[in-house]
Amino acid sequence: MLFAVFGGFRWGWRVMYIVSFTELFLLRYMYRNLPESGIIMKAWAETVHVEERLPVNSLSLFREAVLSNLKPVYLLFLSYPKRFLGCTTIAAIDGFATAPADLFKIKFMQELHG
Repeated sequence: MLFAVFGGFRWGWRVMYIVSFTELFLLRYMYRNLPESGIIMKAWAETVHVEERLPVNSLSLFREAVLSNLKPVYLLFLSYPKRFLGCTTIAAIDGFATAPADLFKIKFMQELHG
């Protein structure tokens, strides 16, 4: 949508990058100034008590975060092994197809638009 607005200018496609960069400042402002919801604050208060009992180790926190994010994948594998194989195969094929396109689209836009 931004390219439709700014595409007619000589430097039009670069505006998309500038707009996305300014959004980072907006997100930072929102992150610092907007209050959390009650559910999040309640969950945060419960985890503070757990963290007081456990020693803080960044490696164990990283491992716990990775394992908790992989749990749905592991449960899918246990429940539906054929579906898991199909999903991972399609995702791999899609990755092999889109990764080169994503890498070369910036070069293409630079050559096309200067």
